[in-house]
Amino acid sequence: MSDAKRLSVQGARWGDPSSRRQTRELRRRAGRELLRRRGLQLGNYSGAHNIHPGQEYGYRDSPKRRDDLQRVKVIEKVRAKWKVEWVEPNPGLQDYVKSVQLVVPWGKRRAFLKNEE
Repeated sequence: MSDAKRLSVQGARWGDPSSRRQTRELRRRAGRELLRRRGLQLGNYSGAHNIHPGQEYGYRDSPKRRDDLQRVKVIEKVRAKWKVEWVEPNPGLQDYVKSVQLVVPWGKRRAFLKNEE
């Protein structure tokens, strides 16, 4: 039985609103704990709250595909996208990208790629 299911069964009465709230919270905690044990963050690694202008990130056109990371430098946030400048492989090229395409901070790319394998 999974951790989340086990937590939902313990002491919960069907139909009791407080038990349902507690069960949801326990499931959330169990999910976060499982991700923490695996060395991952909740949600996509590159959530917009983690991105800072002036820093370099690994970029992928499609984050789900395991393509090579391209090195980009974030210039600024423009509406729902980020203006970036490529460092490698096309130096000087500027474009607007979505937050999910900025997969990982450039300094943490080795650990990220090792974790993907």
